[in-house]
Amino acid sequence: MAQPQTIARPYAKAVFDLAENDAEQQRWQQFLSAAAELANEPEVMQHMHTPGFSTLIEQWLNEWLEKSREQGVTEQEHNFLLLLETHGRFAVLPEIAETFVELCSASHNSCIAHVKSAQALDDKAQQALIGMLEQKLGKTVTLEVEEVPELMAGVVIEYDGQVINQSLQGRLQQFARKLDD
Repeated sequence: MAQPQTIARPYAKAVFDLAENDAEQQRWQQFLSAAAELANEPEVMQHMHTPGFSTLIEQWLNEWLEKSREQGVTEQEHNFLLLLETHGRFAVLPEIAETFVELCSASHNSCIAHVKSAQALDDKAQQALIGMLEQKLGKTVTLEVEEVPELMAGVVIEYDGQVINQSLQGRLQQFARKLDD
């Protein structure tokens, strides 16, 4: 079975190609973010494969979007929901939204680095990490930091499909794999 990111990429790319300017990218990003948030709700997940589900999710999205961006679901967004329903792809909405953001960032010579840290990173540590990544990548970097105590120590950095695992947990797992070999 294909990975969710693999399934999501052509959908995100198609939406990215539809968004002809920054304003449209922003609109799509709001829509996809809201749809992804809904798709992650347990109550929604239970009904995802129900026939006509796109009508229900569109109603929810329409209400939320009218409040947040003062415009409900557009015709293109409506058609996108129908396409997802036809192909049974509602479950990958979070991955579609994430991939779309990555495509938008890449078009602006920037990227989002997802950082999982065993401890909270202060501003100085975050700025140092941004500086190191910007120098390495040659583009503007935005951090999304999440504290994950299970890592024990260190960080895991994910950006542009790359992973740098400098956590104690990752190093212990790597050591265990070497012992198994």
